[in-house]
Amino acid sequence: METERRVVYLEDIEAPKTKTKDAKSTPNDASSNASPGAKGKGGTQAKTGVTAVKRQRTLVDMFSSAPAEPSAKKPKLGKTGSSNSLTSSSTVSRTGSAANFGLQALNSIPFSLSAYQESLTEDQRRLLKLELESMGKSWLKLLKDEIKKSYFISLKEFLWGEGVQGADDSAKNIKVYPAPWAENGVLMLNTCLTVRAGDAGSHSSKGWEQFTDKVVDVVDRYGGANLPTLDSSAKTGHGRGVVFLAWGAWAAKRVAKLDKTKHLILMSAHPSPFSAHKGFLGNGHFKKANDWLEGRYGPDGRVDWCRLDPVI
Repeated sequence: METERRVVYLEDIEAPKTKTKDAKSTPNDASSNASPGAKGKGGTQAKTGVTAVKRQRTLVDMFSSAPAEPSAKKPKLGKTGSSNSLTSSSTVSRTGSAANFGLQALNSIPFSLSAYQESLTEDQRRLLKLELESMGKSWLKLLKDEIKKSYFISLKEFLWGEGVQGADDSAKNIKVYPAPWAENGVLMLNTCLTVRAGDAGSHSSKGWEQFTDKVVDVVDRYGGANLPTLDSSAKTGHGRGVVFLAWGAWAAKRVAKLDKTKHLILMSAHPSPFSAHKGFLGNGHFKKANDWLEGRYGPDGRVDWCRLDPVI
């Protein structure tokens, strides 16, 4: 029978063979499945001459910094049809963790505080003095570019004029509740992080909304990165999910875009005296959060919500 010219699009294929095989195909025989109708009258597959083989890019290739190279071997498929090569250590190191779509591990992101300070102008160092002195290194390495953006510098210039220039410029009777929660990894975040005393919303639309959106994005990507794990095969350094307690309408809008399969997102009315009775009281969020955290990270992932020692 006259040979055919065909192009095979496969994730990976074996080197072309010239010998004929029985037409009976198996579930893992990708080359047989990829060429329907290539049978002779006697029910056996006709000899074919493959003159061009074009390799389709795989998911791993798409997130690899190196150019894709055709493989001479077909990846072995398990019972579920998944390729073992996607989870091999060589593949992960080559692609920068394909499972996390190229997300760099938190501990491997280089950052030097002294070098960063030297990169700032004199005016930027003055305006960002509070951030440089009070933000943790892991936060700075992820937000260092954000706080240099023009909108944030404009926000800091506005706050400088409002008298917020350093860590000691808050109202003298302010209380920060509670320090033990922060030690347990709890981040308490408002849409706007400052306000003029007695003037609600006075610092809105100045840039805080954009910045706190970025903070939520960072938590989405890296939240839980360094927590212990019950899965011995899971690697730390990448976000594996956290609990978002979204209280109030503004908070609900901030978490609407988040992956509900990765995180536990609990929403209710705001706990202020004006709305607590509308759904916050009795919502059971603290217990639900701890149940989820223990299931994901073990007993050490739980938060002691009863420790409420204030810092004055």
